[in-house]
Amino acid sequence: YPLCALAVSDERPVSTQSTWERRICCKIPSNSNGGTKNTPNVPYTYYTDEIFTEMKETPDEIRRIAELSKPKEQIEWERIEREYNQRLRRARQEGDFSEYSMLNFLYSSGIDSKGRPIIVFIGSKFPGDLPESELDRIMLYIIRTLDGIVTKEYVLVYVHTDIQPENKPGIHWIRKSWTSLSHKYRKNMKQFFVVHPSVWVKVVFWIIAPMVKQSFWRKLIYIHQLKDIFNYFDPDQLRLPDHCYLHDAVTNGSVWSEANSSLSGHDNL
Repeated sequence: YPLCALAVSDERPVSTQSTWERRICCKIPSNSNGGTKNTPNVPYTYYTDEIFTEMKETPDEIRRIAELSKPKEQIEWERIEREYNQRLRRARQEGDFSEYSMLNFLYSSGIDSKGRPIIVFIGSKFPGDLPESELDRIMLYIIRTLDGIVTKEYVLVYVHTDIQPENKPGIHWIRKSWTSLSHKYRKNMKQFFVVHPSVWVKVVFWIIAPMVKQSFWRKLIYIHQLKDIFNYFDPDQLRLPDHCYLHDAVTNGSVWSEANSSLSGHDNL
């Protein structure tokens, strides 16, 4: 009977042997002359070449080897995309998020001069003091709402005006949510406006700084006075809540003939 051993032949250096020879060598019992019956006296690795000629890597092993050959950055990117798609499917299956849509913290507000959709996020209407499990459900609502929009170029306006402690989610949740988003959110966001920023906002950006590329900072624009944002947008396109204008009037002495919307006619996403 053949005797199989996890060893390699002494006849050749390991570096010159085949993969299968290094993994396992089968020694066939020899006759009295040192060879096998009816065969010349040759190194037993000759028979392993013959025995394993037809053997190939399994599909699972091929995939495993391919995975090991990928750069770490690509492996991490694929993991995030895979998990994002799983959450998107879950969000679409859940169906009703009416309790969140009624808050109007996220809505579409026309297009900019380049025809890109304007997405507005109102910080003072976000229920940031909810338990993290509930915030994760809100995140499902956000990705279900935005997924179809962020497949192409868009701009984001975050309004930080009059934000209160109950509107601020934990830094851990912000960081987790940011890193879990599909790459298309960052790639297709061409401008990111932050209206009436506070120290808290800048601290958040400082925390996520290691997780963003340098190009992100070129997209980020702080708006301390509302008049500055209308250098970028048509006032008839960008719809902001009344309290944003009132705050600007008190803080910056701005004069507005009328608030540029009560959001009663804002676009639904």
